[in-house]
Amino acid sequence: MQMDKEKYLPMTSEELYEHLISDILANVSDGWCLVNDLTAADRYQSDYEFRAFIDTAKALIFSLRRDHASLFPLCNNIIERATALTLWKLVAMNLNLMGGAYFLVDAFERALSCFQNIIKIEAEHNFLAITSIAYHNIALIYMKLEAHDKAHEYFDLALKSLESGGTNQPRYTSKLIAYLSNLIPPLCQDNRMDEIPPLLARINALDMDTAHPAMMCSYHVANMYYAFYTGKYETAKKSYQTAKTYLLEDDTILNADLLFTYVSLCGSFKLSYEFYIDELLSISTALKISRYTSTNLQVYKQLLKYYELTGNTEQLEKSTKKYIEILEQHVRDIRTNQLNSLQVVHDLLIKHEDLMEITSKNNELKLIAEEANRHKNALEEAYQRIEIINELGQKMTSSLKLNEVIDLIYRNLKKNVPVTNFALMVVEPEEQMLRTVAYYENDHLQPEFCLSLDNPNSIFVECYKQNKLILSDNIQTDERFTSRQLIQNGKNLIHSAIYMPLNVGTQIIGICTIQDQKAHVYTSKHLLFLKQILPYLAISLNNAIRSRKLEYEIRSHLKTQVKLEKANHRLELLSTLDSLTQISSRRDFDTKIVNLLSAARKQQKNLSVFMFDIDNFKIYNDTYGHLEGDVVLKKVAQVIRRNLDTAGGLSARFGGEEFIGACIGLSMAESRQLANQIRQDVYNLQIKNTGTTPGLVTLSCGVAFAEKLALVQKSELMRLADTCLYQAKNTGKNKVIIKKINEK
Repeated sequence: MQMDKEKYLPMTSEELYEHLISDILANVSDGWCLVNDLTAADRYQSDYEFRAFIDTAKALIFSLRRDHASLFPLCNNIIERATALTLWKLVAMNLNLMGGAYFLVDAFERALSCFQNIIKIEAEHNFLAITSIAYHNIALIYMKLEAHDKAHEYFDLALKSLESGGTNQPRYTSKLIAYLSNLIPPLCQDNRMDEIPPLLARINALDMDTAHPAMMCSYHVANMYYAFYTGKYETAKKSYQTAKTYLLEDDTILNADLLFTYVSLCGSFKLSYEFYIDELLSISTALKISRYTSTNLQVYKQLLKYYELTGNTEQLEKSTKKYIEILEQHVRDIRTNQLNSLQVVHDLLIKHEDLMEITSKNNELKLIAEEANRHKNALEEAYQRIEIINELGQKMTSSLKLNEVIDLIYRNLKKNVPVTNFALMVVEPEEQMLRTVAYYENDHLQPEFCLSLDNPNSIFVECYKQNKLILSDNIQTDERFTSRQLIQNGKNLIHSAIYMPLNVGTQIIGICTIQDQKAHVYTSKHLLFLKQILPYLAISLNNAIRSRKLEYEIRSHLKTQVKLEKANHRLELLSTLDSLTQISSRRDFDTKIVNLLSAARKQQKNLSVFMFDIDNFKIYNDTYGHLEGDVVLKKVAQVIRRNLDTAGGLSARFGGEEFIGACIGLSMAESRQLANQIRQDVYNLQIKNTGTTPGLVTLSCGVAFAEKLALVQKSELMRLADTCLYQAKNTGKNKVIIKKINEK
C-alpha cells in the first residue's frame, strides 16, 4: 500500500519522530517516494523542523541502501541544523546513522565517537531515545575486534538502558530481540553455553508478531548457533531455513552472510557433505559473498576439498580462482580500512609523517602479495601473514589510550613471538633519558625504571644511539652483552634477546625489547613478523603518548576557559547593575523596557511606568553627609526593587536620587496601590531628615498608565511618568500621582 504524504504533513515534531521513521522501516520500497513527495511540499520550505525530519528520513534510506557517499554530508548538515533547533533526538538519530556507516567500512574509531556522543547528548538532555542502540552498536564493534569481554559489557549496558526506558518506547520488542539474539553467537564461541537458555527463554516470552523481520532473522540465527554448539544439527538446519524466510530476496548481502555462516558452521563441526551439500554447492553460484572474510575463506576451503574429493577439476579450478580473488580483495580491503581507521588518528593528533609510514608499509605488503601470486604454493601462508599484520596493526592504531595500546602490543606479541620478558621504553629528550611505560616479567608488571642516555653500559641506550635492531641468540655467551646492563632479576635467566628502535618518520620515540629464557629461539619468521609490525607499534605508541599530552593540554585549556567564562559572566552582570545601589542601571532598564513594551503589546496587557524621587534629598546630604546619603539611596533602592520584583516588574536607578520601574498586567488601581505601597515602605524606614516636613525621608512617585499600546512609544510613557512625578513634588511631596497615557 502506497504511503500517503497527507498523513504526515499536519504532524507535529513529536509525531513525526514517533511515526515517520518507523513507517519507512516497515515499508522501505515506498519510503523514497514518500520522502520525495514531502520534500516537494510547501511546509518543507517554510518549516525548518519539518525539513530536518524529512531529511533524516532520507538519510535513513541512504543508510539502508549503503549509499555512504550521500549519507555522510547529509547527516553532517542535519546535525548542524538540528543542534541549532535543539532537536536533540534528531541529532542522536543522525549520529547513529553515521556511526553505523563508519562501522560497515571498519572505521571503528569514528563509529565509536558517534555512538559515545549519542550517549553523552541523551544524558545531558535527560532522555533515552537510542542510548541502548548506541551501547549495542559499541558492543558490535568490540565483537568485530574479537574483544568479547568488552562486547559483553556493552551488551549488558544496552539491555539495562533499554529496560530502564520502559516497554512503551518505539520498537521495544524488536530491539530486545536483537540485543539478546546478537549476544548468543559470541557466548557460543566462548563456550558459555549455560548462559544461553535464559536468554532464549526471555525472547520466546515476547510477542514476536510485532517484531521487525531483520530482528526475527537475528533470533533464528542465534537458535542456529546454539543448535550447532549443542550438537542438534537438524535443528540448526531448520533454524537456518527459517532465518532465510525473513530476508528479502534482493538483499544479496544479508543472504550471503547467512548462507556462508551456515556452511562455515557445518564445516567447523565436520558434518558430512550430504548434510549440507545443496547449500555448499550454491556457494559457487551465489551473487555475493559474505562480509566476513574469514568465513568466506573457510567456506571456499570446504568447497575446494569437496571438488577435489569428487574429482570435479573444472569446478575445482574455478573455485580456486575465486578463493584467490577473495584473498586478494581482502588484502585490498584491509589496506583501505586500515587507512580509514588511521585517518581518524591523523585528523586528531598526527601529521603527514604517520601516513607516510603507513603508505610505505602498505607498499611493502603489496610487493609481498604480488610475489605470493607468482609462487602459488606459498600463497596462503603469505596472505595469512599479511592478514595478521594488518589486523594487529588496525587494532593497535585504533586506540588512543596508552594502557590499552600497551596491553594490545603485549598480548599480540605473546601470540606470535616467544616472550619471557618484555619492556617498552619512551625517549624523553628534555630529561635526556629513557623511561619504561611497560615492563613485564613472566606476565607480571614490574616497577618503572629510567636510564640516562649517557649510560655506556645499557643495551637500550646503544640501540637508541645506533637506531638499529640488536639481536642476540645467547646473551650469556655474546661478548657484546658481557658486563652490560640487562633487565634480569635472577629469577629468569635470559638467553635470547631482541632490542628494536621505534621510529615515526625520522624521529626515534622509544625502544622495545623482547627476551626469552631459551637460546636461539627467534627464527627468521619471528624477525619478519617483528619488522612488519614495528611501524604499527611505533605509530600506536606515538599516538597514545600524544593523546595523553593533548588530553592534559585540553583539560588545562578547559579549566582556563571556564574561569574566563565565569569572569566574563561576572563582568556582564556588573555592567548591568548600578554600582552603588546594586539594582539595574538606567542603561539596562532602557534595554529591558523595550522588551517589556513588546510583550505587553503582544499579550494585549496594560503597562505601567513608575518614576520615583527621594524628597528633600539635598537637605539630607547637606545635613548628614554624602556617605549617609549613599546609605539612604541603597535602602530606598531595595524597597523599590523588592516591591517591583514581587509584581513581576522592572526596577532601576535612573540617576541621582531618582528611580524608575515598570510592570505589565496591572490595572490602574493596582498600579496606584503598588506605588503607594512603595511610598509607605520608604516612610516606614523612619530615616530622620531634620529640617523637613514630616522630619523623615519620604518618596514621591509619578505613574504613567497605558491600556492601548498599539501607538504608544516608550518615550511618551516615560515623559508622562516624569510629568506626574513633577506634580507630586510640587503639590506637597510624599504622594503618588497617576495618569492614563491619553489624559491631557
